[in-house]
Amino acid sequence: MNTNPLTIIHLVPARSWGGGEQYAFDLACAQARMGHAVTAVCRPGRIVAPRFADAGIATRTMPLAGATDFISPLRLAAMLRGAGPVTVHAHNFKGAIAAVRARRLSRNPDVHIVVTRHLVRPAKTSAFYRRLYSSIDRIIFVSELARSRFVSTLPDYPMGKTAVVHNGVICPVAATQNTIAGAPVLMFHGRIAPEKGIDTIIKAMPRMADMGVRLIIAGTGDTAYVQSLRQLADSLGVAGQIEWAGFVRDIHPLIDRANIGVFPSRGEESFGLALVEYMAHGRPVVSTATGAQTEIITDVREGLIIPHDNSEALAAAVRRIVATPGLLPTLSANAAATFAARFAYPRFLQAIMSHYPH
Repeated sequence: MNTNPLTIIHLVPARSWGGGEQYAFDLACAQARMGHAVTAVCRPGRIVAPRFADAGIATRTMPLAGATDFISPLRLAAMLRGAGPVTVHAHNFKGAIAAVRARRLSRNPDVHIVVTRHLVRPAKTSAFYRRLYSSIDRIIFVSELARSRFVSTLPDYPMGKTAVVHNGVICPVAATQNTIAGAPVLMFHGRIAPEKGIDTIIKAMPRMADMGVRLIIAGTGDTAYVQSLRQLADSLGVAGQIEWAGFVRDIHPLIDRANIGVFPSRGEESFGLALVEYMAHGRPVVSTATGAQTEIITDVREGLIIPHDNSEALAAAVRRIVATPGLLPTLSANAAATFAARFAYPRFLQAIMSHYPH
């Protein structure tokens, strides 16, 4: 137990589950285990709020709808009023708007507002947003790319109010031996959306038919889009080689079934949490470099970097890892070592807590 427990409120406005929500969930749970008083404030829904509640985190629901939402600041102010020192950790700027307004309404001078920026986007430059940014005590970016893109439109923003903390991952098991018994198994997990490039993996499957490669896809997305991917797999004759796992609460046992993680994003990634999750299990990754991925992995060290929207290159990378003697175990060992040195959760947690007042 922590002898100096903090009061921490996480504002998690998303309706669906992705890397940002896993980040907030893991952090809230870790802080609760440390003995801090943790509350998660989420939007009403069937996914995010129940997940926190099921983990034993005190959970409240509010609209968290941004600039036009005046209900959330009032409700949040009631939680802050008279509460003494409180750290409010918002996981996007919609949540930050509610936090800044609530601090003012509560008249509690001991409210410290932290925001994690999970996106690669320039800062907005309107007077409203300039006031918002100046009212935040610390903005934590998940990558150098995310920070540089944000300040590109606000060159006068005080860099002392920013920090870069690469995501960490809680892995409940040690990395297992990565051996191929029969057909190689590839895996993608995350949001199933066009920018993630899942269609590139499916298009690569016929190019690996001689290896009998199998693919696990875990995650959820727009129903029509998921159906279009299933139809693509049918049209290419590879539907029988793909396992659609859907939403998986504990992704780690599934990762242990895979040999190689695939991350063929065509969108600009702010970090790439899935990459670190594969590395935690000693699994190399085949990834594009459309964002901050190269802050995580180095080509031919923890995996292979490929161009986006290139199914031929993806298939060639998988073939190289599988067919080159000694390459799979070398990449696997490097991935596990890099995870331990840079992305293990205790290191991340210590870095985040250093930006909270004590």
